[in-house]
Amino acid sequence: MDATFEYIAAVLIIFIMLGFTIFTVTSLTTTQLELLGEQQLYPIAQKALDKFILTRGVPSDWGADIFVNSTNLLDFGVASSVPRTDTYDLDANKVMRLVNLSTVVNRLYIDPVVAGTLMGLFQDGRWSYGFRFYMVPALNITVQVLHNQTQRGISIPDQFKVHVENAQGLVARNAEVRVRYFDLYTYVLKGTDDELFGWSFLDASGTTNYLGDAYINFSSVPSPQIIGEPKPGQTSETFLLMVQADYYGLQSNSFYQTDVLPTVNLMLEGQYLIANYTELPDLPKSAIHLDYDVSVLALTNNLNLIIDPAVNVTGNGEADKVLNTGNKDLRIYQLNNTIGQDVVLAGLIVTTRGRSYFALASRPILPVSVDYRSHSFPSAGLRAVTIERYVHIGRNSFVVYFTIWRM
Repeated sequence: MDATFEYIAAVLIIFIMLGFTIFTVTSLTTTQLELLGEQQLYPIAQKALDKFILTRGVPSDWGADIFVNSTNLLDFGVASSVPRTDTYDLDANKVMRLVNLSTVVNRLYIDPVVAGTLMGLFQDGRWSYGFRFYMVPALNITVQVLHNQTQRGISIPDQFKVHVENAQGLVARNAEVRVRYFDLYTYVLKGTDDELFGWSFLDASGTTNYLGDAYINFSSVPSPQIIGEPKPGQTSETFLLMVQADYYGLQSNSFYQTDVLPTVNLMLEGQYLIANYTELPDLPKSAIHLDYDVSVLALTNNLNLIIDPAVNVTGNGEADKVLNTGNKDLRIYQLNNTIGQDVVLAGLIVTTRGRSYFALASRPILPVSVDYRSHSFPSAGLRAVTIERYVHIGRNSFVVYFTIWRM
């Protein structure tokens, strides 16, 4: 009996060892095949990303040319059309062609199929490789109001907390923060019908602590210096806080405005401003008047303000300054100058129901990410490779996550 049990035990041990060997070899082979598949996919992802962010496309200034669209774009790439020393320098106008939001009509949106075809990812009517271009600011800046003061019947924030994180969600300690607080207004010059635009501002700065917070305090400043004395004939007024953060060479901007008009959405396309009215169920529909002869107030990444008037506006008279007149909810204005790459925020002063607002259009759309893809993200089981790159638009830094997968 002992010999029989020993024989059975020996056979079981042999089967167990054989099964373990087969399992180990199969697992190693599968892992090696998966790694090999990823290694084969990575060069394709690298080439596609280089094509995306290192080439300018044809024509080279297609981002600012409204006559170039999905039907006549000859080559695709979003690199800056102006030669620069920075390798990963993107063109803001081209990036804006990749933004397609439900609240803003982007009539110059480039279909991902067109980009995929020009990059060699879409062939013979089908996707050979799927892709996703996802871009976010390198620094995530949030502004919180800590205190308000009331002057001239206006409640205006005078103390702020600025919180800075990197794109991965880690707090940015010792980040340098600069702010510029604008008082923006329009007024009619005495004895004339001329409507003029004016502004004043205050500067402040700070450094983030170990929590990533910087505290900005304007409460010690005399109130008239913050909100300005009322001008004779003043017709509108609004306030805007522009923020710049610098963290070990990474720079980003953000803003805070006191009055927000959610029904007006703006988009910049080169030398053109697209103003779109979106009706919301919880807000009554009313006429949106564009103040100051339809001029764009552009703010740069260095917190400077530029006035860019419209030179080509459809029609004449005051009706043209009403955004939502009749059955039209969209207006397109040609500006005197093409908005430069250093402009991070632009807007219009608008008036509705007797109240003025500063309607904003940032470029790229901030803090919303730019998410441009072939179609839905790859389902479970599909191998995908993601490459991360830091890029610039003007002086501001962004992080690009480029994902590619085999179909």
